[in-house]
This record gives sequence, structure tokens and C-alpha cells, in this order.
Amino acid sequence: MISPFALLYSYPVIFVEGYFVDFKREFSMKDFNFLWQAWKKMDHNFQAFSQLTGLKCLKNCSHCCEHHEIHVPIFELYPLALKLYQSDQLAAVCEQVEQSMANCPFLSEHQCSIYEWRPSLCRVFGLGKIQHKNQKIFSLCHLIKNNNQDCVKKLEQIEALEELETFSQLHLPLLLHFSPAETEVLPIHLAFQKAAEKIFLYFQFQRHNDEVATKEMTVYTKRT
Repeated sequence: MISPFALLYSYPVIFVEGYFVDFKREFSMKDFNFLWQAWKKMDHNFQAFSQLTGLKCLKNCSHCCEHHEIHVPIFELYPLALKLYQSDQLAAVCEQVEQSMANCPFLSEHQCSIYEWRPSLCRVFGLGKIQHKNQKIFSLCHLIKNNNQDCVKKLEQIEALEELETFSQLHLPLLLHFSPAETEVLPIHLAFQKAAEKIFLYFQFQRHNDEVATKEMTVYTKRT
């Protein structure tokens, strides 16, 4: 476990409500593009698995969202928080998430309300492969398995599945790209709150710097 004091002296940070906000790594399109490209690869992996096996999520099923506690890294919710900040909806959604008692506060009438911005886990859950000890094994939703037993029996015979990457292989580059504070895994409610606070504080910090720079430039102009 990384000591909070090590984090404090490793990064230019401020301490807010029990966690560190890192301003050393500025948000950039490179960060978001890196995340988008990883998500696209996961979506492709999921679709390829579905096409090769004939397996797919059950229609209008939200069992995994309703009956499993969802844990995600904080950085996975940056794009959603940024989108909401830019559309002046961040405060309202934060309040809704805080009041929600559901396993996933973004589930609405059995449908994902943030589908385009959903985290990695939500993109691969139910159909794929994971690394278990020294071997790759299939990781399937039990509802999909029970409804498609004939397809499941044939999985080992489909050689093309060997080429598909495991979730760990797909997700590891993201964990290495973002800072330790950003990769902390939390229940999705808390992860979103942390991401929202980070986005909000970052832009407030930037605005403050811009205001200070403007004042300094005004004073300099008057002197000259």
C-alpha cells in the first residue's frame, strides 16, 4: 500500500475530504484518447467473443447492475464527470448519486443511462476471458450460461478465442497510465464522487491560475 505521505511528497497535491487531488498530471486530450482507445478495444473484444460463440447478453437484462456491487477505478469516470461539468449538470447528478441506494446509481428502468461512458468492467462483464493462476479461463454470466448451454459446451472447440485478450491484458495499460491516486478502486458511487471532485477542482484551480495571471499582466502593463 502506498503511504499517503509518500503521495504528498511525490506529487503537487492538495488534501480534500480524506483523499489527494493530484495537479501534477494535467488533463489533456491524450489522457481521454488513451482511455477511449482502450474502451474501443474492449468493445471490439466483447463483440468478437459474441460473434464467435453466438453468446450475448439477454435482452433488457440488468441483473449484473442490480445484484452485484460495482467497483471501478476513479479515472474510469473522468469522461462522464467532464461531460457533465461541461453541460452544467455535474452538481445535480452528484446529488442524485449521493442519494441513490441502488448498486449502480446510473441504472434507470433497467437501462444504463451512461452507456457511452460506462467503465471498463461494464464493457466486458459476462462475456470474455480472465487470467486465473497460469491459465486463461472463460468468464461468463451465469444467466447467459444457463440460457445457452449448447453454445457453452462448444467454447473449447473455437480456436479463434485463443487470440482474444483477457480483461487484465486489456485493462493493465490504463492502470499504468494513470497515477496511483487515480487508480484507486471504489464502489461506483464513491468513484464517481471522487472523479467529479477532481474534475471540478481541476477547473477551479485552472480558473484561479488564469485570474492570477490576468491580474499580474494588468499590473505589469500599468507599470510599463
